[in-house]
Amino acid sequence: MNILMVDNRESPRDHGLRGAHRFMQSEFNWESALSVIEPQITNRGLHVWPFDPSFPVDVRFLLLNREHDIPLHRPDHLEVIYIESGEVVYQSRERECLLRKGDIVVVGDKAFHRCRKSGSSRPQRGAVLLFLPQLVCAGDFSGEGMKYLMPFTLGGGVSPKVLTGMTKTSVLIFDLIQRISAELPRASEWSQLAIKAYLKMILVLLADHFLNQRTASQLPLAAQQSIQHLGPVFELVDNRYPSPLTVEDAADIAGLSRWHFMRLFKRVMGQSFINYLHQFRISKGQELLVSTEKSIADVSLETGFCDQSYFGMVFRKFAHMTPLTYRRCFGETSRSTASTQYSRKGPPSLENNPQMTSGPSRSRHEHGLMTHAFKPSDKVRF
Repeated sequence: MNILMVDNRESPRDHGLRGAHRFMQSEFNWESALSVIEPQITNRGLHVWPFDPSFPVDVRFLLLNREHDIPLHRPDHLEVIYIESGEVVYQSRERECLLRKGDIVVVGDKAFHRCRKSGSSRPQRGAVLLFLPQLVCAGDFSGEGMKYLMPFTLGGGVSPKVLTGMTKTSVLIFDLIQRISAELPRASEWSQLAIKAYLKMILVLLADHFLNQRTASQLPLAAQQSIQHLGPVFELVDNRYPSPLTVEDAADIAGLSRWHFMRLFKRVMGQSFINYLHQFRISKGQELLVSTEKSIADVSLETGFCDQSYFGMVFRKFAHMTPLTYRRCFGETSRSTASTQYSRKGPPSLENNPQMTSGPSRSRHEHGLMTHAFKPSDKVRF
């Protein structure tokens, strides 16, 4: 069996992430993977995780250094493993690969795998997200619910999939794993709602990545050249989104007439340049709303919108909620406030806030997730 290796090294588009504000736990409770996992493996090589049956999800921060190998084993659950530090030799059946910081492994419940022993004294650490599929599907294993599990079922699910490199996707996924970990000690309905939202964000990020990778590999040469032709335009948006940008600006940097540029962009991206620019700016606005206490007026100006009213209108179009509602749902400061309010007054009303309800049929934007990486137009929508 082959491990699907996805070359996902940092590109110039990801470079600006290094200075971005991210949610970081102050400290991790690192445990020995050997002492945690080995006793849970049955004689038949099944790794049985002791979930809380009422809410089957867990996050562990594991020390992967080990003095001896454990048998190849198949989890009775699904796993997303983020390599936090060190270099780890990872094996799936007869194939091995070397994992480094920032790499992510997606392990389904049909895949036999293990981390090999290492003589290195340097710390080898990984953050592991474990869950059962029913937490996401809620009993719907034939329709919308199964789309969230696509990262695990792609290729039959018998081999793990590895995303390599410290990229925006891996940074966001590690961020979301930490958020889930921070919510887990609480038993409140509000925390469970947040955990499900974060988990679905992770699954959509992974699905987007695999779908884009598969689609890109299937594109004819002419289509790949068209995407490359638009590279300077994406760089322009990355660098100048807070400033006024027009179709003419983008056409000039692409070396095309306005008409040819609009036609090419729509064909490759499946949307107009202005729509893409709005989506990109809203994604930046979402980052500021959840990671800072800046006013909505300031956020609108810093993301290239002329006024707060227009920002709010465009934000609702893409996120299906107001900027204030988004901040209340996903902001770090408001999260602790909301949890305190829950303990005193009960959970926030979901009846008057449909954007906060949970369910497998909701769209990716309803979960507060916006992505701005360019994607071919024939991608599957969630």
